[in-house]
Amino acid sequence: MEHEDCPHCGSPLLPRSICCKSCGSDFETGWQDPAEIEYSSIELPESSSSFDSDQANKREHFRRIGLLTIGLLILGFISTLYLPTREVILVWLALGLLLRLIQKSD
Repeated sequence: MEHEDCPHCGSPLLPRSICCKSCGSDFETGWQDPAEIEYSSIELPESSSSFDSDQANKREHFRRIGLLTIGLLILGFISTLYLPTREVILVWLALGLLLRLIQKSD
C-alpha cells in the first residue's frame, strides 16, 4: 500500500485513513488548522468521577437488593416453620411476587 501525506501536517497516511495519527485532522474538519477546528460539537465526559459514582451507586443498589432478597427468603423459611400449610403457600407466593417486582424495577 502506498502512503499519502496528511494535507495538514505532512505525516504519512494510509489511503483509507479516517484521520491523521499525528495531528488528528480528518475529513470532517477538512484537514483544518487545529486552531480553526470547533470542538464544541464533540461531547466528551466531564470527568471520570461521574463514572465512578455511577458504578458505586450500582454496587450499592445491588447490595440492597441482595439483602432484601435474603431477608425475604429468611422470612419465607421462618413462616414455613410456624404457619399452617395454606398460609405458607400464600407467604411464598407473596414473596415470589415481591421478588419479581424487584427484578422488574432493575
